[in-house]
Amino acid sequence: MINLGEWVKEARTSAKMTQESLGFELGMTKANVSNMEKGRTNPSFEHILKIAQITNMELPLHDFKISQNHTGTGHNIATQNNFLPSEKHSGSLKKIVMPDNAMLPTFPQGSELTIDTSQTAIIDGKIYQIQSGERFFIRKIFSQISGSLKIVCDNPEFESVIVSSDSVQIVGRVIEWRVRD
Repeated sequence: MINLGEWVKEARTSAKMTQESLGFELGMTKANVSNMEKGRTNPSFEHILKIAQITNMELPLHDFKISQNHTGTGHNIATQNNFLPSEKHSGSLKKIVMPDNAMLPTFPQGSELTIDTSQTAIIDGKIYQIQSGERFFIRKIFSQISGSLKIVCDNPEFESVIVSSDSVQIVGRVIEWRVRD
């Protein structure tokens, strides 16, 4: 699981920014940035996107986990569970951020996706989060007669591939997404 405080610090230092300059860009104080880096507070979804943009840092590709007990705005990202506290959910849902533009025009990089991890049976043409080794992808999947899987992107700049069904793990089906500016 990703430690968002470490990611914020790594993004800031790789961009050669001070806590004060990053805070200025985010509209917060140096102390706020320090608290995020130390894990005392958690960056909002919007702050994560802005930090990635400001620092040219890759968005964290791991699943975001959201604190149910957070007393802030209801949009803070933490490490206790997978949901925005204001949303109703079952234990099989999780929120992630789209790591690339492979699914354009359906949704762009940075979109907030809801994954239902209880839905791992393949329905041709549906969008899934899949794992291959340590990497995670969001792609459409089609079953092939041979038993292999065709992994398809909506964006024509990304190539479709055919893989053996045992070379990827189906994490869950994308059931909802929100495009964020």
